[in-house]
Formats: sequence, C-alpha cells, structure tokens
Amino acid sequence: ALKSDFEEVVLLLDEQIKGEVSGDLENTLLALCKATRSEDHNIDDGLAKSDAKALFEAGENRVGTVCSVLIDVLTTRSEAQLCKIFQHYGKYSKQGLAKVLESELHGDLEDCLMALVKSAWNKPAFFAEKLHLAMKGLGTNTDTLTRILVSRSEIDLLKIIQEYKRMYGKPLQEAILQETSGDYEKILLTLCGTQ
Repeated sequence: ALKSDFEEVVLLLDEQIKGEVSGDLENTLLALCKATRSEDHNIDDGLAKSDAKALFEAGENRVGTVCSVLIDVLTTRSEAQLCKIFQHYGKYSKQGLAKVLESELHGDLEDCLMALVKSAWNKPAFFAEKLHLAMKGLGTNTDTLTRILVSRSEIDLLKIIQEYKRMYGKPLQEAILQETSGDYEKILLTLCGTQ
C-alpha cells in the first residue's frame, strides 16, 4: 500500500512538473523524482575520473553545453561520489565545476544544478547560505527559515550553525534575533541552542 501511494505521488508530481516547466529543467526535475540517486557510500575512483572528464567535455571544453551529461551525473551519483568527481574535475579545469556552471548556464536550470553541486560538496554550507538569503534584505522568508531549521534540527543543524558563523562572521542566533521576534523567535533560538 505504501509503495503504491508513493508511486501515485510521484506520478502526480511528474505531471505537475511537465505542466510547469520544460526543456533541461524539466529533465532534471523528472530525473530527481525518479529517486535513482545512488545511496552507496563507497567511492568508485575510476568512475569519478571518467565522469569528471565527461563533465569537462560536455561543458567547458566545447561551445555550447551538453546538459544531458550534467543532468545524468548530478542526479544519479551519490554525494560522496560527486565530491570525488569534483576533485577530479579540478585536474581538467582551473575554475571548478560551480564556476563553470555559473558561466555556462542561466536561470532556473543553473539554480537547480548549482543546488545539487553545492549541497553535495558541503551540505551545511549550502543550508547556511539558504538561511542567510532567507534573512537578507527587507523581510524574512519565514517559510524557508522554518523549513531548514526544523528539518535539519536532528541531522546537521550544529554544523550549519558553525558554517554560518564561518561564512558570515556572526552567529546564526544573532541573525535570528535581528530578523524575528516573539514566540517564533524563541522557538527558532531553542532549535539552535546556545551560542
């Protein structure tokens, strides 16, 4: 029953994606919905080398980017495998894959693929950046703030707090105090713990 419910949700999500986006972004989101990303913690160094070369050949080393290669690698390899791929990519490129994606792509596809790269490379830093952006400028994106703090509270919130301080020079708790108030502020600070 649970499997059929999951399959039904995936089908509904697929249909919604197909109705909202198209092209390479659609292909990326549909690939992620298939949930075929490897969970293997073992790293295949040979595969990492060949994937790094394939990424280089598909993007930086040619005119025009072959997005299907980027999508395939970034949506199917485990995070540990992706980190090894990124290390090998550095042997082909002085820029690094993140910089190449920024220069080769644009819009929602760039944002989507960059999120995959950043979260694989350093998940706590990825979430620290998202928290910073949620509190930057006028108004606070309380949905993002709540979602990250609650969902990561029992996983890696302490590491996110450490990355936030390293990246932005002040404690996350201080930013929360500046951007929120009342009971909402107290709940978020309780989740974060003491400084």
